[in-house]
Amino acid sequence: MFMELADGGTLLDMLRRKKNEGHVACSVEESRFYVAEICTALEFMHSEQVVHRDLKPENILVMKSGHIQLTDMGTALNVRENECETDFVGTPQYVSPEVLHDEPATFAADLWGLGCICFQLLVGRVPFSADSEWLIFQVILDHCSGQHPLQIPENVHEAGAAELITGLLLANPLERMDMEAVKHHDFLQGLVKEGSHLHDTLTPPWIPGINTELEGEELLEFSQEWLHEAAETTELAITEIAPPNIWVNVSNPSEWQRLFLLPGESALFCAPTFKRKGFSVKLRQLLLTENPANKTCRLLYIDKEAMEIKGVVPWSQSQPVIVRVRDDKHFNIISPLDNSRAYHFSTIGEKTISGARVWAEKINQALKYQVT
Repeated sequence: MFMELADGGTLLDMLRRKKNEGHVACSVEESRFYVAEICTALEFMHSEQVVHRDLKPENILVMKSGHIQLTDMGTALNVRENECETDFVGTPQYVSPEVLHDEPATFAADLWGLGCICFQLLVGRVPFSADSEWLIFQVILDHCSGQHPLQIPENVHEAGAAELITGLLLANPLERMDMEAVKHHDFLQGLVKEGSHLHDTLTPPWIPGINTELEGEELLEFSQEWLHEAAETTELAITEIAPPNIWVNVSNPSEWQRLFLLPGESALFCAPTFKRKGFSVKLRQLLLTENPANKTCRLLYIDKEAMEIKGVVPWSQSQPVIVRVRDDKHFNIISPLDNSRAYHFSTIGEKTISGARVWAEKINQALKYQVT
C-alpha cells in the first residue's frame, strides 16, 4: 500500500523542531492556523457521523503544501453504527473524562482533544501530564472536579485563546464548547468559513523544505532490493513474536496450575498486565487456558500477591470476545456476553514476548480453536 508523503512529518515533529530552533512553542499565528485546519478536518468527519477518538499531534500530518491531514483512523467510530461503544481508546494526555469513565465517545471527545492540542501549540507542553498513566488520569479528574483546575499561562490569555481552551476542556461533554462556537471564536478570527477550504483561502505559516539532493533522482534501480530486505525483516519479526515460554514472570507454574486450572485444563499463555477500570489501575496476571475435552477456553485475571482470581472475561463459541490492539503496549477486550463491556489492559515487559499484539494473537488462536 502506498500513501502520500508527509514532507513535514507530524505536528509533534514540527513542535520539536520549533524547540530545537530555540522557541518555546508555536507563534500565535501558527497556532491559529493549525487549530483552524484541525477544526475543518473534524467538521467534515463529524458531518459524516465519525468520531476520531485519538486526536493528538502525532496523528496530524504536515503535508508538502504546509496544510495538515488527519490520520490514524484505526480507532475512529461511526456513531451511526456504534453509538453505545464504550471501549477505551485514546492517548492518556488527550483523552476526555467521559471516555475515562467508560461512557460512549461523542463528537465532544474530539473537541476535548482539540483543546489539549491548542494549549500544547501555544504553551509547548501538554495540559495534563504526570509520571504514569494512572497519575495523568488523576490530574484530569482533579481538573474536572475543580480541585486543581488547569492553570492557563499568561501568553494564552494574551493570545485570546484562554476562553476557547477552558470551554473545550469542560468536564461535562454537554456543556463543552461545540464546533459552531469554536469556529466563531475570536481566537480563530473567522478563518473557518462555511463552505470554504483553507487550502484555497490561507497560506500556511510553514512549508516543508525539499531535499534538493534527491530532486530528480532515479530510485527504481534499488527499490526492488529494498522491498526484499523489508520482507526478510518482516518474516524475522513474525518468527520472534511467539516465545516458547507460556509462563511469563511466573516462578512456580505448577502451583498456578494447581490453584487456577480446572480439571482437564492447560495453560496457553500467562503474563503480567495492568488492568484499568475507570480511574483504578491494578497489577493483574492474565491467564489464558484451554480444555481439549470440551474445546473451551478461559481468560482469567489474577491478583498475584493474594494468589486469587479477581475475575474471568466471559465468552462463548457463539459470542466470542473482540480484541482491539491500541499499540504495542495497550489492548482492549470487548465481551458481548458482558453487555459489550470493555476490559482495558496495559502490558509489561518486552513487546515481542508479552506485548499487546502477542496477547491478541494468543486470544485469537484460542477463539479459532473453539470453533474448529
